[in-house]
Amino acid sequence: MKLLIKTLFASLIFFTLLSCEEKINEPEISDTSKIDSLTAGNYSIKAFTDTTTIRVHYNDLGQDISWEADHGTLSGEGKEIIYFAGECCVGLNTITCTLTDSTGQISENIKIEVISYFNKK
Repeated sequence: MKLLIKTLFASLIFFTLLSCEEKINEPEISDTSKIDSLTAGNYSIKAFTDTTTIRVHYNDLGQDISWEADHGTLSGEGKEIIYFAGECCVGLNTITCTLTDSTGQISENIKIEVISYFNKK
């Protein structure tokens, strides 16, 4: 009897973990949204002094647009944002644009190089 209870308890935990795993999966990929491209005015900027405009080109079907950067600062919203960064962000940084609609979401990345302010080039 104790073995049966232990087996049932272990099975319950196992299936609970499986059901939780399904809930934390990535969101559904949108059937209607499509990002044609992400473009930047400059793909290389100097820390503290330069900015670049990043624009998403997509099929305009009423999606919500969100932006995220792994380092640096984003200013603005919608189809076009401004990116700038400080000395702490020197290197190749990733900016992600996500389109979300009723069927799911889709994301695309663009890389911007931040060069040290102290670099003489």
